[in-house]
Amino acid sequence: MDTAPDFKSKGVNPQIHPHYDGNEISLGRSGRTLSPRVFPDLKQLKGKTLITTDGTTLLGADDKAGIAEILTACETVLQKKIPHGKICIGFTPDEEIGRGSEHFDVK
Repeated sequence: MDTAPDFKSKGVNPQIHPHYDGNEISLGRSGRTLSPRVFPDLKQLKGKTLITTDGTTLLGADDKAGIAEILTACETVLQKKIPHGKICIGFTPDEEIGRGSEHFDVK
């Protein structure tokens, strides 16, 4: 899950931006913004609903979505009795700072 020394992990306050207008997005009162000049792919999301952090915490949605997809795939394999070999799944901490593998024993 998301951990990084620059951001706290408690009190996550997601912001919902319905019908994104294609302009710069203010991240709460943090003074941080998401700008299409810096992130050109934002332009492709015009008209969509975006969910962002308020700029004071990590949102963590990428990890949560990834874990949900992995577990859903496992559930599907089991429910549909799809033949498979040995399946091992591991989740590591600290992906943002590149130290998660230090806590993961693959033996």
